[in-house]
Amino acid sequence: MLFGTIVGSLADKQGRKRACITYCITYILSCITKHSPLYKVLMLGRVLGGIATSLLFSAFESWLVAEHNKRGFDQQWLSLTFSKAIFLGNGLIAILAGLFGNLVVDTFSFGPVAPFDAAACFLAIGMAIILSSWTENYGDASENKDLLTQFRGAAVAIASVLGATVWHERWKHLILWEYPACWLLCI
Repeated sequence: MLFGTIVGSLADKQGRKRACITYCITYILSCITKHSPLYKVLMLGRVLGGIATSLLFSAFESWLVAEHNKRGFDQQWLSLTFSKAIFLGNGLIAILAGLFGNLVVDTFSFGPVAPFDAAACFLAIGMAIILSSWTENYGDASENKDLLTQFRGAAVAIASVLGATVWHERWKHLILWEYPACWLLCI
């Protein structure tokens, strides 16, 4: 939650191709941690996975939009690309990946972490493709905020959401439990 608020602007400053490569490396490291029996290593893997997920849902799309505009392609193509990505990438490929993961665990008996090992292999292939064929692009340099300012903004947003959640639960408890109890006592 904290990293998701700053990852996009870091990708804009440091380069979106570099952010996509960082995604691949970070998620490969997250997959490797699944082999450890140590709780701290597993938690490190979850943190790495969270950072990688933030990169996944910001850097790749930003790179695509910037490249699309830089090359002067028709804007309608971008819409078609994203609609196909939702169906194929978030739908069909996710189902096929789940079936493949089940295949490597059950049929080939490679063990319970085999899907993570397979994912690391596919990530390495994807990283090689990114390194060899993508060009680097950057975001707008006019919106130049330092990292500390971005973390402060993220902390304020998180504290606001947590505070609202606590008060919501308090009022829900009050309305559902305390007010009816008072009315029962008055009868």
